[in-house]
Amino acid sequence: MIDALKATIVEKLAGVERTRLYTAVGAIAIAAATGFVMQTFVAGPKAPQNLAEVALDEVTEIEETAAQVTPIPAFSTPDPVPPLLVAANQTTPEITDPAPAVVETSSDAANMETPTEDVLEPAVSEVVETPACDITFNATARPGALVEINLEAPCNAGEEVEFTHAGLRFTEQLDPAGGLMLEMPAMATPARLAVSIGNETHTSESIAIPDFAEFERVALVWQGATGLQLHALENGAYYGEKGHIWGENPELPNRALIGEGGYLALLGSSSTGFAADIYTFPAGKHAADSDTVISVEAQVMENTCGQEVVGEILATQPEGPAKKMPVSFTIPDCDALGEYLVLNIPIQSPKIAQD
Repeated sequence: MIDALKATIVEKLAGVERTRLYTAVGAIAIAAATGFVMQTFVAGPKAPQNLAEVALDEVTEIEETAAQVTPIPAFSTPDPVPPLLVAANQTTPEITDPAPAVVETSSDAANMETPTEDVLEPAVSEVVETPACDITFNATARPGALVEINLEAPCNAGEEVEFTHAGLRFTEQLDPAGGLMLEMPAMATPARLAVSIGNETHTSESIAIPDFAEFERVALVWQGATGLQLHALENGAYYGEKGHIWGENPELPNRALIGEGGYLALLGSSSTGFAADIYTFPAGKHAADSDTVISVEAQVMENTCGQEVVGEILATQPEGPAKKMPVSFTIPDCDALGEYLVLNIPIQSPKIAQD
């Protein structure tokens, strides 16, 4: 039956024009070449079939669908394709070999990364939170007749603020977050504080200082770089010896708490603002010891020589507000740079004890 079918196909092909026949053969040749490339990249190296056998076998499979499928025999090297003949009155068709399709094998495909498309995320505007500008100012009593100050002013970060309390004045600088925390010796009870921030002034509530009467205090207040200093020479001490309390040896508040001696608190961190030195000692401690001397000193500096510098002395009282006494120095000429002027302040000085 197969031989009869082949004969029939040959007989039918005999009636086809040679030009169309040759064109068909050329198309089959191109398809075969393309199939060969695909076989090379997809299924691996296999020998191509004879073109005539491919065509006849495909027809056989169509006619004998009910029969078993004839397997494709192994191919040998394909016969050369005859040149395409064109009639004299026809132009030669331009045949362009299609570019071979490159298909990754399964082993290569496993190592390939799945291409991903760039996903355009919606633009999100950055929201900058503006800090709340509320100012928080708290003052709390602490042991040792001290007042703990907590100040928060987020919108005034890094600015200078000025505190006042019972004649005491000092200027501090807020940290980068607008905060400040410090301890201040109370100069009166009840204690009331005020802080100036820019054009605003905030006042604390009145604070009771339970142990205020257990300590005595002398303070020196000034403004700017005046060279003023407060010194205490305890128990007959000399300058630089143990018992000499001043800015370079302030001691700790615990000395006063245990009744051993005094200490010096240094307030103010601005070169142009107010500053204060506050000497605290146990009440009655120095009344029976005439060897303790408190003094105000003024150093001769380049910015003060030949000028007058002024300050104010404050002294606490068992009851009522602190007593005040102005103090001033006429600084010598600059030939005396580095020297000191000294003003001794007796603890029971009537200038301080009286209004």
